[in-house]
Amino acid sequence: MLSLYRFFASKGQMFGFLLGLALVALTIISVITGIDGAGYEIGTDFNKMMKTEGNTETFDFFNLVAYIPPILVGLIIAIMLIFGIVQLVKNPKGSLKVIIGLAIVAVLAFIFYSSAVSESTGKVGLLLDKFEVGNTASKGITAGIKTVLSLLGGAVFLMIASEIRNLFK
Repeated sequence: MLSLYRFFASKGQMFGFLLGLALVALTIISVITGIDGAGYEIGTDFNKMMKTEGNTETFDFFNLVAYIPPILVGLIIAIMLIFGIVQLVKNPKGSLKVIIGLAIVAVLAFIFYSSAVSESTGKVGLLLDKFEVGNTASKGITAGIKTVLSLLGGAVFLMIASEIRNLFK
């Protein structure tokens, strides 16, 4: 695993660039060959065709454009988690700040979730009913918003405090 880490540390940007280039090329080739295979030209206005009533044509050759980004995001998240866990295990003392930060975020989220009240009246209540949002999801949404806003407020406060501290250095 360490050799893989060294490989990505030294060649990661080049590997990422080449992977992105290959996926863009693959997507462009898929779209161009799909358009040609369907009997159209590159300048065809597909937007007008899709809006035409009674149109039964599908443009499945564009599907690759929709599938690649979520796959890449999932791959990036998986790699990030794997390397993060490996670093936590290898250097627990150096990762203490990260662990404490994650614990603070978890405690904040738990506090906000526990104190959240699911709205059942007014416009918010109507929206929750319209979109069939349950009480648990509503409390989770409220907790998430409050957690993010408190972290944002803390970050702004720390930025201002560090600038004031730097003034007196």
